[in-house]
Amino acid sequence: MSSERVDGQDLLAGCDAGEAREILWTGAGTIDTTIESTCGDPWFYGAGFVAGQAGFYGWYVVEVSTAGYYDLTVGGVPGGRPPRYAAVISCPSDAPSSSGMASRGGATETGLLEPGRHLLAISFAPQSAARGEATVRLEVVGPLP
Repeated sequence: MSSERVDGQDLLAGCDAGEAREILWTGAGTIDTTIESTCGDPWFYGAGFVAGQAGFYGWYVVEVSTAGYYDLTVGGVPGGRPPRYAAVISCPSDAPSSSGMASRGGATETGLLEPGRHLLAISFAPQSAARGEATVRLEVVGPLP
């Protein structure tokens, strides 16, 4: 055993360049887009569905430039079911304050995001094929006090 100091870093898969597809802002302070992923996409993975439990997930990256409160809604496409849940999680090296939020079953949730790279992780709703679809809306709703 040594008395040498060792610092660890909490690495989050999907945060490194090229590990996940970047979701671009579609307007000032707003992302409003539809995500479609299928088996073979490098950011889409899973083992399938067992007894109706989701087994397919998608990773995407969002670059946040302004600290503030954001609304996140990750829902289903027309005629489809919403994802089981989705979360925006700060990548440790870019936003060390661990900002983030989650949306469950298509509900809108509000949370604090700091500037930096964030991972959007989606647990897709079960369907018969190895694919996932979701609508994503992330919107600035207010600055920090």
